[in-house]
Amino acid sequence: MRKKVFILLLLLGTINVSAQLANTAEVQFNEGKYSEALLSYEQLLKQSPKSTLYLYRYARCSQELGDYSTAIDYFIKAGNTYKLKHFFLAECYFATRQMDQAIEAYQTYLNVKPDTDRKDYVLAQIEKAEKLKPYLRRVTHVVLLDSFDIPKDSILSVYQLSDEAGRLTKDSCYFGYKNQFGNCWTYASKVDSLHTMLVRQYRLLNTWGDTDTLPARINQFTEQNSPYWLSDGVTLYFSANNPDGLGGLDIYVTRYNTGNETYTIPENIGIPFNSFGNDYLYVLDETKGVGYWATDQYSTPDSVRVYKFESKEPLLWTAE
Repeated sequence: MRKKVFILLLLLGTINVSAQLANTAEVQFNEGKYSEALLSYEQLLKQSPKSTLYLYRYARCSQELGDYSTAIDYFIKAGNTYKLKHFFLAECYFATRQMDQAIEAYQTYLNVKPDTDRKDYVLAQIEKAEKLKPYLRRVTHVVLLDSFDIPKDSILSVYQLSDEAGRLTKDSCYFGYKNQFGNCWTYASKVDSLHTMLVRQYRLLNTWGDTDTLPARINQFTEQNSPYWLSDGVTLYFSANNPDGLGGLDIYVTRYNTGNETYTIPENIGIPFNSFGNDYLYVLDETKGVGYWATDQYSTPDSVRVYKFESKEPLLWTAE
């Protein structure tokens, strides 16, 4: 009899402790203390490994902490009890660039919750995912060496280039490039309040010659900016605002064909160099074996993030 009473008391104590832990986890989660809540739900899952609530909350904590792979795994384990699961699962797929899965999860969310106030956002995310899909087929993997969050006015201070890589210039918000010999200057020139184009000047002795506008194949978009030539003198990188791009300024590459004296169709250099923000000032220092590019995707209006990466070979594509 005493043994049965002891077991019953032990069981009641365990239930009480579990209930207290669940309450603590609930408070931590609602207060946005996701690191603490994650540990609490981890303990609760050891006691109740099939609890849909604990699985779902563990996934949400992982998502908020940026561990999207774990979040995806636990959202799937949580089943379909919680309709919002499909939305957050889609967000995780989107963050990890699994666009087909993201689109499917977003659409499932709209099906199970057609009256959601997130509808406009979800439809915009589906549109973005569809737009990203072709770029993801040629994702370039780069080795990042450093990143700098700096005021836009100080952006050129980060670009520490060798003499052989030439020199960057800046006038207001427009960029230019002078080659290593200092006798060729390519830069963005303002046409009107909405348009800029790339132009070029050559220096003869101490005098700069007339301004030549680069061909329409290059200056075909609303805005062209931040040109940079490789040392071969035929490969040009620049940024442009193309309605068919990922958004804002994207980085493009073109090559001059000396045989027929024309430029190849500019090619979007893809992800990770281009995003839904403004991406520009792509530079390769072939002597140092490093490259740089700038983006405002994660920045405040007055700042910019510059990435420095390892560069062994230039990025070149042939137009289809």
